[in-house]
Amino acid sequence: MEGGQEELFIAEFVENTQEHLRTIESDLLELEQGNFQILHELLRSIVSVHATSEIIGIAIVEETARNLVRYLKIVRDYHLRIDSELITLLVTFCARA
Repeated sequence: MEGGQEELFIAEFVENTQEHLRTIESDLLELEQGNFQILHELLRSIVSVHATSEIIGIAIVEETARNLVRYLKIVRDYHLRIDSELITLLVTFCARA
């Protein structure tokens, strides 16, 4: 990929990822309010960030997204109670991506 195309691709990645992160944060807050229907949407957004960052080779974002998916699947599969401490932890986790 040529330099100009690569820069454009990365800029598009950053823009899309920022949009996904805003959605993820909003969905996490909705999940905290007891809306478990949002969990599927939340996982889908995180998987999108994971896949794109893996393609581009941004390891820290890819690893963070992979871990978020892992944690949320545990929450889903084991019907864990969502409390403000868990949401704060997950939102902080997203903010570091």
